[in-house]
Amino acid sequence: KPLIGILRDQFPKKTLGTVGTDMAKLVKTFSNGQYVEVEKPSDVIGYNNDPSYARCEAMIGRLQMEDKLIEENFISLLQNMMEASPKKNTGFITKAEIFVDERLKKKMRVHHDLIHDPLYTNYLKTKQAATA
Repeated sequence: KPLIGILRDQFPKKTLGTVGTDMAKLVKTFSNGQYVEVEKPSDVIGYNNDPSYARCEAMIGRLQMEDKLIEENFISLLQNMMEASPKKNTGFITKAEIFVDERLKKKMRVHHDLIHDPLYTNYLKTKQAATA
């Protein structure tokens, strides 16, 4: 492969998150690393393909890690995804689930200020109306 092709692939790009102004965040990201895989689901017969839908997978920690570190990694992932999202789209992340593989095989739904989950929002509204 010619040298120009190698350099072009390694050159920092804003879309890849390798260029920014927050040095502390950049140093933390590159020292710890975070690989995020985003994919569009394949077409399913009988369902319309939604061009605005995709899913991502990322590892945010290990079972031996402290809860606070896993939470920091998760919030960092949400912030990075929101920075990479289209600016006009306010409800970019609509659902977040944490999977524990290994022995536990559990799946948990997560609620955070950066996640715009319409089902959870409606649940909160009905719960507040019931208590009022």
